[in-house]
Amino acid sequence: MFKNITGSNAAGKNNATSDESFSGTVDPTGLERAAKAARDLDSSPNAQASLALVREQEKTKQSEFEAKTAELRAYEAQQREKNIEVQAEQQRKTIEKQAEYARGQEHYRDKLERERQKDTLGMQMQAQRQMKEEERKKDEESVLRQEAIRRKTVEYETALRQQADSAKAKAEAEGRIEQERRNHDLIMQQKRLELRESRKTTLEGIRVATSSIGAGLSSFVSDREKVTTAVGGLSLAALGIYSARAGATVMGGYIGARLGKPSLVRETSRITPLSAVREPIATARKVYARFSSHNADRALDGVVLASPTKTRLQRIARATKNSRKHQAPFRNVLLSGPPGTGKTLFAKGLAKESGLEYAIFTGGDLAPLGSSAVTELHKMFDWAQTSRKGLLLFIDEADAFLRTRSSAAGATEDMRNALNAFLYRTGQPTTRFMLMMATNRPHEFDEAAADRVDDVIPFSLPGPEQRREMLNLFVNRLIRRPATPIKLLGDEPWDQFWDEAVGGTEHFSGREMEKLVIGWQAAGYGNPTAELAVDEARQVLRDHVHQKDMKESWALSQRQEGNRPPGYQGSRSVERTGADANRELYTAA
Repeated sequence: MFKNITGSNAAGKNNATSDESFSGTVDPTGLERAAKAARDLDSSPNAQASLALVREQEKTKQSEFEAKTAELRAYEAQQREKNIEVQAEQQRKTIEKQAEYARGQEHYRDKLERERQKDTLGMQMQAQRQMKEEERKKDEESVLRQEAIRRKTVEYETALRQQADSAKAKAEAEGRIEQERRNHDLIMQQKRLELRESRKTTLEGIRVATSSIGAGLSSFVSDREKVTTAVGGLSLAALGIYSARAGATVMGGYIGARLGKPSLVRETSRITPLSAVREPIATARKVYARFSSHNADRALDGVVLASPTKTRLQRIARATKNSRKHQAPFRNVLLSGPPGTGKTLFAKGLAKESGLEYAIFTGGDLAPLGSSAVTELHKMFDWAQTSRKGLLLFIDEADAFLRTRSSAAGATEDMRNALNAFLYRTGQPTTRFMLMMATNRPHEFDEAAADRVDDVIPFSLPGPEQRREMLNLFVNRLIRRPATPIKLLGDEPWDQFWDEAVGGTEHFSGREMEKLVIGWQAAGYGNPTAELAVDEARQVLRDHVHQKDMKESWALSQRQEGNRPPGYQGSRSVERTGADANRELYTAA
């Protein structure tokens, strides 16, 4: 066997040699090593054992091959069964698809049939509607023709009746005219007889009345006692009527001064019997405030002002309280500044903390009164004189009737009379009442009215620090601590937004700052959960800034219209300040 292997190796070597001669790449040393190994194996004593081992290995491999062959056959049979199942499943699905397709075709044919029947029914109904419509039109045309025939008949009958009535009326008028023409003489004679009898009756009545009155007068004059009694009775009656009228006027003025308030006074803290009956709760609060402790330094509570202005107002508050305490005359104060800067609020606080009563009236209320303005003004000052505690009389919009009296300023005779009455009643210092006037046009004051002022306090628009303090005050009162607090939402810090609001509200007054916070409150209550987001608050701020700019442009336009000469046709553009431009840029952002 080994010889065969050797022979085969030699054959392989010859083949290798031929291959080498063919390809030129075979290594001859490898063939030599193989031949040497074959010779070593033939000479080995374990050659038979190795051959037996090789045979066993071949049998084992053959057995393994047969086992694998059996496994492959089993796998083939299993795959064949699976293929049969798959084919059956596919055939079943094919049958289902065919059935579904058949059902779809049947459904489609049924749908087409229903649509055809629906179209047929619709066409029939359309034809019926058209037939009914044509019948209705024919009926309407028939009714219209009958109505036209009836109308023509009625018009013809009416024309015939009018002709008959006209002919009848004409005949009757001609008959009456002819009859009156024939009876004219008799009618004139009858009227003359009636006038003669009426004249005779009238003259007889006058003669009888004159004789009766003359007899009565002669009898009355001849009796001296009757004349004396009649003269005395008439004199007493006239005296009683005059005394009753004078007494009623005096009593009415006294009752009006003690029990009520003048019509010019819009608001007062003074307690009267009528106010106690009409407003018991407000009266109880006034009584409580009257007996509570007073502190002049609290007069500016809730009023945010610059430090110099606040210092002067605190000095005036302390002086007012001490003047009332020592029965010294009060000083008259003029508060000048833009609207909404706290003038009225300070006047109320001053009256409350100094122990005075207060009354507020507006200068514009005098103009509609006309000639009765002087009377009402005197009634108000008489009412102020009756105050036992002292009265702070606050005149809002004082320039409305205290402006200069020249006719060039547009003052009427009634307003000049009212100004004269005011000057007469305020000419001397008094311990009964204190005047506090507010205006934003102090340059229009009459010279004599300005002379009545002892202290002038200018109120300016709040600066950044004052606006920040106002914002904190109003937000705490209206956002954080109302009956239903508003929840502030948003990822952005609110402190940063408050700074943004302070910077964006330049030239805002205190009232406008409060309206801004009220706008935020309204936006929060606009949500069912009472929540306010930063973006929504920022939008409200932008809206208020835009509204402020609009109002300022309107006011500037009005001033420019008033200062233009007649026939001016120039540009109507409004110049803007740097602050307005900044607010406009903020609004656009």
